[in-house]
Order: sequence, then structure tokens, then C-alpha cells
Amino acid sequence: AVVSTFEGSIKASAMVKLRIKRKNGKIRIRVVVKSINGEPIDKIRKKLVSTNVVERHLQQVEEETLIEYDLIVEEICADETTGVCSNTKALATELYNTATESMREQIKSGAFLTQLQ
Repeated sequence: AVVSTFEGSIKASAMVKLRIKRKNGKIRIRVVVKSINGEPIDKIRKKLVSTNVVERHLQQVEEETLIEYDLIVEEICADETTGVCSNTKALATELYNTATESMREQIKSGAFLTQLQ
């Protein structure tokens, strides 16, 4: 449940600016949490007796929690006449920059933390 909460909050934070900048695009986002405080998720899941174990572990961290994750952003694009997506490198760069900027702003403003609570 805790990992799902992280994944949902990361996805929502990344989507803030993507929704605005890519109004006409069909965007899909997947988030995969890889580790929490350097411990791989697979290892954490094996230890779990219940989700309370992870929650208690995170509550014991005094200053910060480091979450390593992959954010996969896909946009379905194709020219309506040719059916081909042109300039894919520029599109990929724009999606990456927009998602990264959105995450930074959400973390800096405290909105990301609010979503987690």
C-alpha cells in the first residue's frame, strides 16, 4: 500500500504540467518504485508481514526518505495524414523536461508531501 501511494503521488505530481502542456496528446504514465532509502523494493516486499512494516520503517526516518523510481511517460503521436510520428527526439526531450519540472515544482511547493499524507 505504501509503495502504491508513492507511485500514485509521483504520477500525479508529474502529470500537473503534462496535462497543461500536452492538452491534445494521449499521455500514459507509469511509475515503478525501485528502492526506498537504498533498499530494493523486492527485498522490502519479501520482508513484509503487513504494509505496517514499511510504514513503521518510514516513520523512523528522521530527516528524509530517498525514493528511487522510474517514470515512464508515453505519448501516442502520429501525423493524421501519414500515420508517422515525426521529431520523436524533440518530443521525448519535451516530455522528460516537462515531467521533471513538474516534479521539482510539486516537491518544492510541498504539494508532493501533502499528497503522501
